[in-house]
Amino acid sequence: MDIQEIFALEFGRLPYSTTFKTNVTGDALLYVAASVTSNNIGMCGINVKVDGNLICSPQVYINAPNVSRPLVADIGKMSAELGEHTLTLEAATAITKVNSRDYACGTMFYRNPASEPFVWRFKGPVPKYTKFKSVMSGTGVLYVAGSAFLKQTQVCGLSVVLDGKEVARTQMLPSIPYDHFALPPLFVPIQLKPKEYEIGISTTIGEVQSDDKDFYEVAIFY
Repeated sequence: MDIQEIFALEFGRLPYSTTFKTNVTGDALLYVAASVTSNNIGMCGINVKVDGNLICSPQVYINAPNVSRPLVADIGKMSAELGEHTLTLEAATAITKVNSRDYACGTMFYRNPASEPFVWRFKGPVPKYTKFKSVMSGTGVLYVAGSAFLKQTQVCGLSVVLDGKEVARTQMLPSIPYDHFALPPLFVPIQLKPKEYEIGISTTIGEVQSDDKDFYEVAIFY
């Protein structure tokens, strides 16, 4: 899988537009991570568009306003033509703001159209499980991103299990209690066989809760 960083920037306004050039023509996944600021309590996020087409919309619920907060990173499918393109970042909700401390970055993962990635998106609560069928034997890449309501200022985390075995864990130490936080997204290698798997995500250590204000995304790249 070819990988291309297409933007990494600090931005102080929305909407924000920039241009980038793709390396090849083909099917791709666009990974976007960003932070925002809100002057109110509620859902915040950004809409990510390429040449006017909505590709993904990373979001997070903010309980403590006027503090920059990472969004739950998001992956969207797109087709890329060789050449220059316009990327636009827009506020997804009325209370979404940015300032000079906020950031955004995007990476393209060019993929083989014969090997469709498994992408699973849902809202909390967790634990939650589903099934997918691997199309390969060998090393794949597991991606996970999510948020949770963290009750204490202590190390808290989320876990991904594959057929009942933990294969990835993301955790953090929140600075503010009783708030929703996006946990650090992970890309980790995993060994796969051409078979059906059960995959799930759950909370791990710490006073962690999950509700319908929390977002999750799990993907397998071949």
